Amino acid sequence: MNLLGKIPKSVYLCCSGGVDSMTMLFKLLKMRRDVTVLYFNHNTQHGKEAEHFLHEFCRERNLTLHIGTYYGTEKTEEAWRNARYKFFSFFKDKPILMCQHINDNIETYIMSDIKGTAKFIPYQRDNIIRPMLLLSKNKILEYASENKVVWIEDPSNSTSKYDRNKIRNQVIPVLKQINPGLERVFKRRCIEKYRKDGLKI
Repeated sequence: MNLLGKIPKSVYLCCSGGVDSMTMLFKLLKMRRDVTVLYFNHNTQHGKEAEHFLHEFCRERNLTLHIGTYYGTEKTEEAWRNARYKFFSFFKDKPILMCQHINDNIETYIMSDIKGTAKFIPYQRDNIIRPMLLLSKNKILEYASENKVVWIEDPSNSTSKYDRNKIRNQVIPVLKQINPGLERVFKRRCIEKYRKDGLKI
């Protein structure tokens, strides 16, 4: 599983307990990196279950875990996102790794394009870096299966309640029918974009 850019020796990892971030955590530990885990609880039923899962996982492996919790009344993607990033802003002393992958990038591009300004997920912003941006979801799942990575599934991922889920579950499958190589094509565009931004790929 090839990551984008250089991974520092000591990092924070934003971890939801899902397959993407748990696979990244497994990879970082295998690379012998010093990892501190950051978890933000959206104050949902799944959020509580994921917090318990991560608490036990980190306790068993002697990993430091910092937890933030959402106490707002607005239960929207934007409100949760803003609260997450506010929580992450308290951790400035070393890089924070986030685990968006190429499928997330496609979703973001489509969502932003239909709202007027198409954009890619940036590799780096402040001290946040995203080393999985050129990996497909399938590659992550394959790696997780091969290495017996454990994770907790968020049941909301399979619903289309939120805009991003509608793109993921309804729009992208149609686009893949039109072009089965959608991820490969988009990966080439991402590589061009990140090279222009100065990344050596």
